[in-house]
Amino acid sequence: MAKAIRLSSLILTIAALSLTACNFPTPTAAVSTPVSPVEPTQSLEITQPAVPTSPPVVPTTLASPVTGGATNDCLTGAWEIVDFQQLVTSLLPDEIVRQGVIEFGETRGTFQYEFAQDGKVTATAGNFDVDATIDTSVLTLDLVVTLNGQATGNYAISGETLTLSNPQNEGLTLSATVGGAPILQNTPVTSGVWFGVETGSSSQLQFQCSLDQLSLSFTPDPGSNETTTIQLQRVGQ
Repeated sequence: MAKAIRLSSLILTIAALSLTACNFPTPTAAVSTPVSPVEPTQSLEITQPAVPTSPPVVPTTLASPVTGGATNDCLTGAWEIVDFQQLVTSLLPDEIVRQGVIEFGETRGTFQYEFAQDGKVTATAGNFDVDATIDTSVLTLDLVVTLNGQATGNYAISGETLTLSNPQNEGLTLSATVGGAPILQNTPVTSGVWFGVETGSSSQLQFQCSLDQLSLSFTPDPGSNETTTIQLQRVGQ
């Protein structure tokens, strides 16, 4: 009887242990959560600041002084005579010049020479009046010389030599009064305007040209060695 009890107690003990084991928490297996791959961050494009480039170096040429005959560009443009005494004297008839000593006074109007790049030269007078007096051995007379119109010609340069040719003076006229009385009236100019160059001829002059000054040297009388120099200044200077 005692063995049966002990066997029953053993069976109950085993059953109790079994029930207890059933109530223990079941160990959970580690659940691995898939990790999404990390997207690589978008690379930032770094722009280097533009390095300023130096402007291209333009070679500069220093302007050298313009010498006589160096270039046609120096002559190109309009010029006016600084002292009209030589010009007007050469325009007047000898019978007037021989009357006495001529002294020049004021001038009015315009008288200009214009040298074009194509080798043409033009002399233009716009009501150009020159006041003067003729002092004779007896009395002093008032003289007024007037130039109007236009004359044309050709020019060429070589070194310091200026050649004037083919003068056409038909469009340029000369008038003069002495003591208020007309002695010349719209008379075509045949000489004097082109510094010794007669109509239908040519002549060579020596010249020096700068930015605003022009000097012309020539021989008015072909039979003489005497040289006359006329100074001109660029119009607008």
